[in-house]
Amino acid sequence: MANKPKDFTGGIEGMLQRMNAEQQEQPTPAKETKQTASAPKAGRGRPKRPEWQAVTRATFIVDTTLLNELKQISYTETGRQGKKVTITAVLEDALRQYITKYKK
Repeated sequence: MANKPKDFTGGIEGMLQRMNAEQQEQPTPAKETKQTASAPKAGRGRPKRPEWQAVTRATFIVDTTLLNELKQISYTETGRQGKKVTITAVLEDALRQYITKYKK
């Protein structure tokens, strides 16, 4: 039983005809409004926390012992306050105290 060669010309011709028809078609106002209506709206996705609007990420190179001290303070304050206290919060508090003292 011999295999017949496959003929793909019909599919390609149909695809080319559709592409030509789409290119020649002029957008009408109804189509334009439909396209803009399907565009993603502003405000989609995960909402940002309000306190993060005034925050910028920064990278610091810190001595290992200082980092371990920050971790220890964070852990101790978490136990003392009964809620999670992050290293970022501890570092921010320390920087605020230092800058306040420096400005005096």
